[in-house]
Amino acid sequence: MQSAIVILAMFLVTMLLTCSTPVEIKKPIEQKQDPDLWRYREYGIGVVEYNSMQTYSVEDVVFIEPNDQSDTVAILNKDSLYLVLLDTTVRTYKRMIEYDYEIPGFAVLSFNSDTSWVEITLDPWNNITPLTGWINLLKEGVGIILWSDLLPQKKPLFFLYPDSIHFYSEPNKTADTTITIETYENSDRLDYEMWPLLVINHWL
Repeated sequence: MQSAIVILAMFLVTMLLTCSTPVEIKKPIEQKQDPDLWRYREYGIGVVEYNSMQTYSVEDVVFIEPNDQSDTVAILNKDSLYLVLLDTTVRTYKRMIEYDYEIPGFAVLSFNSDTSWVEITLDPWNNITPLTGWINLLKEGVGIILWSDLLPQKKPLFFLYPDSIHFYSEPNKTADTTITIETYENSDRLDYEMWPLLVINHWL
């Protein structure tokens, strides 16, 4: 376990901090449609953060366009989410992603032109034809966490997709290395601890 920390001190790992450096992530097609497999959900560029989500006392409306006069896509009422277009009610967390311990939020796909609204997915396990809508960020108690802001913080890192991990000896795509991460004994789970030390532009 300690060896992974030493390796991280010697080598830099490239990570996507802005959309200007595309990264291909291969998702297992046979599993991504299962809503109970959190690791295969669409995590977008960030997550909508509700101040009262920890107690599931949030009420909000998801619109079809970034305009509160447009049609309603869904109504969030505490632990229930009514999907207007489908005329069905589901548990809130089934259409969200967990970004903190037992605290979910909607995965953010994009911003409108003045960044006062965010487009979110209501089908986080469906990245082909998801049900999407817009949430107003100007409402009290509504915020956003961008993964690009969260990654450089001094928090442990882990990878959902093992084949997305790639190391470089310096912040340059030609500076490849042969560094690999081993798995636990008698398991296919990767055995490592990884912490961010330094951010240089789009490199960590």
